[in-house]
Amino acid sequence: MDRGLATIRYVVRIKGLRVTVSLETDQPSDDGYDYSAQVADTFARLQQMAAKSHVSKLTDTTSMSYVESDILDRVARLDPAPFDALRRFCDDHTDFLDPVLVRFDEEVQFFLRYLDVVTRLSARGVSFCHPELIEPGDPDRDEQVEDVVDLALALALAPGTDGRPVGNDFARSGAERVLVVSGPNQGGKSTFCRSVGQLYHLAAIGCPVPARSARVRLASSIDTHFERQEESADVGGKLENDLRRIHAVLSRADAGSVILINEMFSSTTLADAEFLGTKIIEQIAAKEAFGVYVTFVEALATLGQETVSMVSATDPEDPTRRTFQVLRSAPTGHHYAKALAERYGLVRGAVTDAIEARPAAVELDRDRPARQGRHDQEANS
Repeated sequence: MDRGLATIRYVVRIKGLRVTVSLETDQPSDDGYDYSAQVADTFARLQQMAAKSHVSKLTDTTSMSYVESDILDRVARLDPAPFDALRRFCDDHTDFLDPVLVRFDEEVQFFLRYLDVVTRLSARGVSFCHPELIEPGDPDRDEQVEDVVDLALALALAPGTDGRPVGNDFARSGAERVLVVSGPNQGGKSTFCRSVGQLYHLAAIGCPVPARSARVRLASSIDTHFERQEESADVGGKLENDLRRIHAVLSRADAGSVILINEMFSSTTLADAEFLGTKIIEQIAAKEAFGVYVTFVEALATLGQETVSMVSATDPEDPTRRTFQVLRSAPTGHHYAKALAERYGLVRGAVTDAIEARPAAVELDRDRPARQGRHDQEANS
C-alpha cells in the first residue's frame, strides 16, 4: 500500500483563481509537463553564478487546509486504486487505538493542566487540599469545609490584583440536608453556590480542592438548576420550564447526589415560590441528598431541622457594604434594604423631615389649583 501511494505523481497548475490537477505524464503537453529541466539546460551556458533556488519544500503534517484537501480529492479521482486500498485498510483497523490509552491521554492532559492552575493560584494565596471522602455506608456522614473559593472568580482576577477571592466555610450534620442561602443581591450567594459545586466535582475525580480543609461525600451525581434565558421555542412559560427541569433532577437524585439551585421561581409570586421551594427541599431531604438553595424567600431557611440558614453578610459598621462572606446565620429580613434607605435618606422620618423643611414649596403646590382656576376665568372672559 505504501509503495502504491509513493508512485503517485501529479501536477498542480494555478492560473489566477483556477487550480487544475492532473497526473504527471512522461510526454510534454499543455496539461502540466515540467519544462524546468529543458529550460535550465538551454540557458546553462549563459549562467555566470549559482542561481538562488525558489523551490519550497512542503512539510509533512497530519492536517490539511481545505485547498489541499480538494487537491487530494481530485488526485484520488484520477488514480483511485491506491486510495481504495487505503480506505479498505482504515476500515479494517478502526479500533487499533486501545480505548484505555485514549482515555488516559485525554484525562492526563486535564490533570496536568489543572496542576498548573493549582500552582498559579497557590502563589496568589488560594489554599488547596486533598479532601477526606465519605464513602457510601460510612456511619459518620457529617460534612465540613473551610475556606472554599470559586475557581472561576480566582482565575478571573488579574495577577496583579490585591489579595484573592473571599473564602467561605460550610458544614452540615445529622438531619441537615439543604443550605438555604439568602441575603442582599451581589453579595456572593451565586459565587458560593458555584464554589460548592466545583469542590464536590473536583473531589469526585481525585483532584485537590480549592479549600483549606474538606470532608465531603463522594458525590454520585451533581445537578444544577441555574436561571437561564427564555427561548422562543419554550411555549410553556418560565415557571413550567423551571418545574420540568427540577423534576428531572429530583427524579434521578439519590443519597449521594449534590443539587445546586440558584434563584429559582423568580418569575412567580412570593407565596408560590415559598410553597414550591418547600416541596423541593422536602424532596431533597427525603432522598438524603445534599443541596444548596440560593433564594430570595427567607422563609425557606427556617422550615425545620433539614435546612441550614446561611446569609451573605454585610459590614456591621456599614450595613450597606457587602463583605462577600456567606455565614451560618438566621435570615436578616429587610436589614440590608433598610440600611440602603437610611443611607440615601429614603426612610419615613427622613422623607417627612425633608418635606417639612420646605414649607413654602408645599404651600405653593397647595395653592396651585386655585391660581389655575383664576387664570382659566380670566381667559374665558
